Amino acid sequence: MKCTNCQNEIVENLTRCNYCGQEVKIAAVAQAKPKKNIWISVIILAIFIVIGIIGRLSEKGAQKNDEGIKLLDSGSNYNQAIANFEESLKNLKNDDERLTVLKNMGYAYWINNEPIKAAESFKQALVLAQPDSSDFYLVSGEIALLSGDAKAAETNYLQAAGKKSDDFQANSSLGVFYLGIDEVAKDYADFPKALIYNQKAYEVNPDSDMTKENLANNYFVLENYQQAVDLYLQTSLANKSFNNYMLGLSYYGLGDEANAYKYLKQAVAQGFEPEAEVTDFLNNYQTEN
Repeated sequence: MKCTNCQNEIVENLTRCNYCGQEVKIAAVAQAKPKKNIWISVIILAIFIVIGIIGRLSEKGAQKNDEGIKLLDSGSNYNQAIANFEESLKNLKNDDERLTVLKNMGYAYWINNEPIKAAESFKQALVLAQPDSSDFYLVSGEIALLSGDAKAAETNYLQAAGKKSDDFQANSSLGVFYLGIDEVAKDYADFPKALIYNQKAYEVNPDSDMTKENLANNYFVLENYQQAVDLYLQTSLANKSFNNYMLGLSYYGLGDEANAYKYLKQAVAQGFEPEAEVTDFLNNYQTEN
């Protein structure tokens, strides 16, 4: 953690800066992270959803696919999103279109903590993918990650990106993989490498809240707090407690306690369960101000 006064790195667990003597009110807040299950459901999985290719689907199939994507993007009703993807499949006969929706369904099941059904959807998608194509390697990577084989997942993701360098999903998958937040991929964590792919995904699809969130999370773990703030502020904050929480932590990293309090308090009001250090900060700030 850096001192808010002199910006030097503070020795862990000190209550005052070992350089300038500035009081360290909360030594651990900047390090606080949401619980792992929240990282997985909000950061890792949600960003994979196909955005912007529904125009390739037939009209009726596209409508249900689009509705499913919107539900996942808002985080409002995963079960209904899955139902919409299932309905979309009933109206599609073209293999490429069915492949698109099956991938979406796989990610929906994954977000909804149904890994077995997610893997089954990806396996159905793999049958429809052209061998040696970007989709073939991408879906193979998702199946590998779900089965716990991180090395095979990485290899397939890299092949997918190699086949199509501007593939949104391949870059998103690699960006998340190298963040190492998933238990399976934790030994592959490489934040600077993750940033390369998350930035590419953002370039390909800059309008997606999910892409902005993922890139913002990457900036946060690299302690590029201002860039994280700029992106979080562009996302939906009205019903996403996680975004408010991370925005608050980013402001704290910048030394802006007023805005840190504002957004952390908002996250808690929306139902987010904070770390103990964050609760202490909120109580202390309210008492002192």
